[in-house]
Amino acid sequence: MLSTSEVVAERLIEMIHSGVFKPGDLLPSEDELCETFGVGRSSIREAKRILITKKLIKSGSGKGTYVHEMTVDDAVSSAVVHRLLAQDTKDALQEARQTIEVRSVELAVARADDQDLAEMSRILEAMRKEAEQGRLAYKIGMDFHLALVNATHNPVFGKLYEIIAELLRVHQEEGYSHKAQPEIEYEEHLALFEAIKNRDLLLAVELMRAHLDYVGNLEDHPLP
Repeated sequence: MLSTSEVVAERLIEMIHSGVFKPGDLLPSEDELCETFGVGRSSIREAKRILITKKLIKSGSGKGTYVHEMTVDDAVSSAVVHRLLAQDTKDALQEARQTIEVRSVELAVARADDQDLAEMSRILEAMRKEAEQGRLAYKIGMDFHLALVNATHNPVFGKLYEIIAELLRVHQEEGYSHKAQPEIEYEEHLALFEAIKNRDLLLAVELMRAHLDYVGNLEDHPLP
């Protein structure tokens, strides 16, 4: 059950996202908010602290409290986006992942620099060592995909993928050890890396699509 301050915070969030309070707007005074919501000053102050933590509002150094003018990074990493995405199903998450990753591999072929390739290579080496021991490492696989997305040099893709990857982990990680084959996982990721490194766009896209089709066809607990 939500506390009074949490209820007020939720109402304020709704008002911000519905446009009642727009980015840059000065929020009403604490007295006005107390009257609006019918609560005490302590509840209003705690609600404002919640919104400040979520980067939805900011203090104006003695001049009041303003609705935060969010950057793109703030927007895609905000708690509101997390909450909205968390309502989606596995299938919807996989669809979003496919859209981002296929486009990401196209951009990575064109944009990946030496540092990006070195990071993917480092992750692959860790994956190889685990595969040699017959071990699966879910996090290593997702680290590779995130490194690939970051190789697009598009920070929005990176932020979005971090959110999607975390939500996918909830659905996937439990069944990972029952579905994946370490050597095959390593070989697929290695082939994808080599295609990116060699700037082979058609092959890289083909390999990514094939990998994601394989992911989507796994029953119950798809894998990275």
